[in-house]
Amino acid sequence: MQFVVEKTRSRTGLHKRTRRLFIISRNGAIREYWPSKTTSVKGTYVKGEAYKVDFPMISENECVVYLDFVLNIKKRVKGKILVYDHKGELKLTLNYDKLKLRRSRGDRSYFWPVKILIEKLNIPVKRINLMTGVD
Repeated sequence: MQFVVEKTRSRTGLHKRTRRLFIISRNGAIREYWPSKTTSVKGTYVKGEAYKVDFPMISENECVVYLDFVLNIKKRVKGKILVYDHKGELKLTLNYDKLKLRRSRGDRSYFWPVKILIEKLNIPVKRINLMTGVD
């Protein structure tokens, strides 16, 4: 499984896209995954850089969180947060829009790495809804 990690912006600078990959352990340790071997790919927007990376090898008490955020012309951030377990299976998908996190599919018990990440990265969240979506 491969992920695209990118930080790009449009020519005018009005649109930006950020995709980042984090490894989070149960004890609260966060590290951004950036391997030495990457493949350069074309990003969503013209300026910036994008790379394709492989799924990291992690232990059983760790999860991989993939953030995908877009900043639009009205300075509004939308995005998705994907949580994978140590086997590489998608366990939880969350949508981020208007400062709200909403579960779209997956297991609610895998919310713990997202909670750690939004606290450490200071991602503004007004409301969290884990009761919606499909199991």
